[in-house]
Formats: sequence, structure tokens, C-alpha cells
Amino acid sequence: MENTITLFPDGKTAAINLEYQDETYQALIDADMVRHVAKIKGKWYLLMANATLRRKFRAGDRTAFYVVTQHRQNGQVYTIMLHRYILIAAGHTPDDVAGHVVDHINGIPSDCRRANLQLTTQKHNIAKQRLYDESTRPSKSGHRNVYWKNNRWHVKVRRKHFGTFGRIEDAITKAAEVRAMENEKNGIR
Repeated sequence: MENTITLFPDGKTAAINLEYQDETYQALIDADMVRHVAKIKGKWYLLMANATLRRKFRAGDRTAFYVVTQHRQNGQVYTIMLHRYILIAAGHTPDDVAGHVVDHINGIPSDCRRANLQLTTQKHNIAKQRLYDESTRPSKSGHRNVYWKNNRWHVKVRRKHFGTFGRIEDAITKAAEVRAMENEKNGIR
């Protein structure tokens, strides 16, 4: 059975409807990519992201999955990942895509709109990974790179200390500034 594709009222976005354990999930794509996605014979499937399996996404998060299909050629089975296929259909060469990691800018693997995808290196992608992890002790601050120690809020980004603060708001602001500076330096959006 083929997947159904729903066009959103804005005319710019479409969703591939995926069935998994008697529930329907949606993967977002650009509306102009529908014709490319429809060229693939067979069904697109939901593949839980490793982070979901390691509980790095909140329980019940309906967006923590990748979308894949399988293609048979010359007796071999190939797995095609939707986000990589979208970039190739949008004009990137298969060699460009094969030599890089495809980063989902907003951190949602099921959002395969071109504006949310960028080619990057493994190093840069790891630097952007979400720090939320239910299996570890949550930060007292509730914010990335901000922690409480010796009655002060500390800011630490990539093992480098950027100061202590009496007010959490000041520490949060500093952490955001440092991350933005680091990301700009490393070419990460």
C-alpha cells in the first residue's frame, strides 16, 4: 500500500502520512518535492531515531523518527533516507550528500523541508546535538551550558568556562551568546 500525501493549505508544505503500530505519523516535505517523492516505487516507512531509542527525546514525541524506503536493484536492497533523497532531488550531487551528514536544523528528523536541511560534517552535527537526555540528571537551571555550583550560576561551553553569575538570567544570556559565537565560528546555523 502506498503512502498518502497531504498538501497543507499554505501550498508550500506537504506531509507524507506514515502508519506505525496503528497510528498515523507525518513527515514534512516541501510541496514541490511531492513529485520527486512519488517517483519512488514502494512505501515510505518510519524508522525511530537512535536518540528516541536512547530516550533523548521526550516520551510521546511524535517527530523523533526518520523516514526511509527500500529500493531493490540488481538483487541488492538499498535503504533510501528521505532527507538525503530530498537534497539530491533539490540539486545536490549524490557524492556531495554521501560525503556529509545531513543536519536537521531544527532538530526534528521528520521535518525534511529543504529549509530545514543542511550538509555538514559529523563534527559539526555532534556539536549541535540536543543535550536533553531523560536518562541523566537534569540540569538545575533547565538550560544548556548553565549549571549551579558554590551558590553561583556557571556557564561552560565545550569544556571551557565563561564565568559565574549571581542571576540565572545573566548566565542564560551569556551561554546563548557563547553558543552563537561558537556556531558562527564553526559555520553552524
